[in-house]
Amino acid sequence: MEQKRSKRGAPPTVPVGRDAKGPTGKIRAISMFLALAMLLPLGAPAFASEGADSAGGETIRHAVYLGVQDYGAVNDQTPGLANFLHKFSVDGETRAYPVSTGEAEGYALQNLLNEGYVYDVTVQGGAVTAVSAPQPTAEGRVVETSAEGITVATMDGEARRSVSGIRAVYEITTAAGETRAEEKALADVAVGDTVKVYGDTVYLTFVAEPYAPPVKGAPGVRTVKGFLSNAASGVGTALYIYGGGWVWQDETIQGSERWSNPQTRTIGVPQTWIDFFQRQDETFVYRNDDDPAHDYYSVRNNYNQYGYAGVDCSAFVGWSVYNTLNTASGQEDRPYYAGKSRTRAYYLAENGFGTIDNTYASAADFRPGDVFSMSGHVWICLGTCADGSMVILHSTPSPNKVNGRGGGGAQIASVGPEGSEAQALARHYMERYYPAWWALYTPVNNSFDAYTDRGSNGSGKFSWNILADAGGDGQGLADPEGYLDMSAAEILADLFGEAAGADLPQAPEAHECSARAFADVDLDAWYHAGVDYALEHGWMTGVSDAAFGPDLPVSRGAAVALLYDLAGRPAPTAPNPFSDVAEGSRYAAPAAWAAENGVARGYGDGRFGPEDPVTREQLAAMLYAYAARVGDDVSGRADLSAYADRASVSGWAATALSWAASGGLLRGAAGALSPRRGVTRAQAAVILTRFCQNGIPG
Repeated sequence: MEQKRSKRGAPPTVPVGRDAKGPTGKIRAISMFLALAMLLPLGAPAFASEGADSAGGETIRHAVYLGVQDYGAVNDQTPGLANFLHKFSVDGETRAYPVSTGEAEGYALQNLLNEGYVYDVTVQGGAVTAVSAPQPTAEGRVVETSAEGITVATMDGEARRSVSGIRAVYEITTAAGETRAEEKALADVAVGDTVKVYGDTVYLTFVAEPYAPPVKGAPGVRTVKGFLSNAASGVGTALYIYGGGWVWQDETIQGSERWSNPQTRTIGVPQTWIDFFQRQDETFVYRNDDDPAHDYYSVRNNYNQYGYAGVDCSAFVGWSVYNTLNTASGQEDRPYYAGKSRTRAYYLAENGFGTIDNTYASAADFRPGDVFSMSGHVWICLGTCADGSMVILHSTPSPNKVNGRGGGGAQIASVGPEGSEAQALARHYMERYYPAWWALYTPVNNSFDAYTDRGSNGSGKFSWNILADAGGDGQGLADPEGYLDMSAAEILADLFGEAAGADLPQAPEAHECSARAFADVDLDAWYHAGVDYALEHGWMTGVSDAAFGPDLPVSRGAAVALLYDLAGRPAPTAPNPFSDVAEGSRYAAPAAWAAENGVARGYGDGRFGPEDPVTREQLAAMLYAYAARVGDDVSGRADLSAYADRASVSGWAATALSWAASGGLLRGAAGALSPRRGVTRAQAAVILTRFCQNGIPG
């Protein structure tokens, strides 16, 4: 039975011993703690500590933060952020405490705690009242061991330190939802292990190799080059984390528009980004709907546990802006740093840094340094090319080369058709200068129409005020290097110190565009990019080896199968409820899963209609239900009265269609939504691509 917590006060301190497993163990642990507390004088600590402060609190030194208790089950309402228990490993024992700061203080202490890192923690009145990150006395790779101690060399090999008098050894293992610190013996420490040493305690833990970005940032230099160099310095070593770089929970603060976490307000690449990137391998995926309690997509429940580990699109832009406007870490937060992607351009303009101009028609209308806010994404224009393509800087969950799962993060990417100059430039610089990233990922390439679609919630294209003097008054950027008159190739060459155009690869081979394999796909058609994206990710295949069938209808069974594949094909736990879906048929598992998860409910008479054509409003309802199920933001609404055929929208589909129209998933034609018209395979590919690319807020 879960312990009840009073809303009037903080929950009690709950030691969670390693033997206290399951409900019985929890009750026994709580009972033992309360019994011990009754034997102690009022105000006496319930455990040994390193010392007490003047207010009667006690400081626990070198505690490993293990994360929120019951990660994956808590949210910002139940039991509520202020009532979360935060787990720490203290001398090998796991203990859980509430943290004293809440909404009024902006959850300040919670935002400092990063899983797997060591802190000095002050506990007062049963709650954590202060945390600080001590510096290790030694850090690096073990090069010698003996019965008396170890010798640790820094990761660059330039310095060594002998460590003796070791009291304890603990091994920190990090994984989403289950970071642990386990007691080890000194004999378990081997040459080649990486460690952090704090006083007389050794922690076997990951230590990153030194990293120097190939493009050095220019903090506080308010020029177009300074802005682009800051953004480029974060490329290739910051994986994608949804909500990474901002404190998601702070959205609950009434009237708050300042959501940047300490990483976003750090000069240079944050060490936690570097640590996380180097610690991952080809299996990394920021989101796993098959095991949501053990992935990094913690904002399903409106609490961001892993915002320190990587960066999403909006925080990447905000971090780039912060580094351009500041010279020291930890300055006051501003609404134009991290926050919703669609508001980044708006806040920059509102605060006087430039203007929003949505009269663009092609890449030629973009300038280096422009920030573009879409409905669910935001990116920076690095420069344009003569062929009408554009090189951009952004963070996006690009799929890896091994299993196609998303997480690529900050990168140089391209906007334009396959084989464009921008795509060749992006591939060249990512492959040459970011080999560890390139081994796993490929830069994203998207069409101009897809990546300049504001949607109903987008604020559009922001351009900086151009100042005459970078050191003078005024809000904006100067351009003493003349970047505004340079092509993307010239800007990249200058940033990386290359000769413009040197050793650029040939345009990508035709077979890299998956849609080219099908003779009935018009490569100049509006649907080409969507079909290509759906094929590359394995969500759709051809109707034969030579045909995709872009104009063929999509059935209701095929529609739920698409979403079933997107969810990772989890095994349904409930039997198939539909009388017209035969067991063992190709739609049996997708239909059962859809019914079990509320993604599709059938006709209400026991039938599902797997071979019936899916209509636009039915598909919108399925996408809306799926998005709500996985915790995506489904609050957007469009005014359906603006469409001539509003009266033909079914009552049960109105909310879903309004949401789909607000995000640009369904755009209508000639002022009509055509809610009851069937969906073609080309339309389904485009809608699914929009849903996956732009329906995930950054």
